[in-house]
Amino acid sequence: FSNKKEFGIFATIYSTIAIIAAVLMYAIENPVQPHIFADISDALWWSIRVLATVGSDAFPITPAGKILASTLSIVGIGMIALPTAIIAVSFTRSVIKRYQVKTCPHCGKEIK
Repeated sequence: FSNKKEFGIFATIYSTIAIIAAVLMYAIENPVQPHIFADISDALWWSIRVLATVGSDAFPITPAGKILASTLSIVGIGMIALPTAIIAVSFTRSVIKRYQVKTCPHCGKEIK
């Protein structure tokens, strides 16, 4: 697996965004919806679902919560695109490497 580093960075960024969003959503929505955003783990579950673009049955009702949820949804779409790009670049590199013509550095003739 040649993209361990890239996927590790992706997982770190994804986790960090999910945790920050959960803490913010908890702080914003808990005072008005304590039964839905009862603790950070509920808010974390919400943020992961929104980042994964699957939606959630819990939704914010405050203006600040709605702005955060909208922003997180847009970020989630971009986050889905990142692993796709990592895989595409890896595939392209392997195809280029496989079919690349090798030449002698001294005489320039093709090496078979």
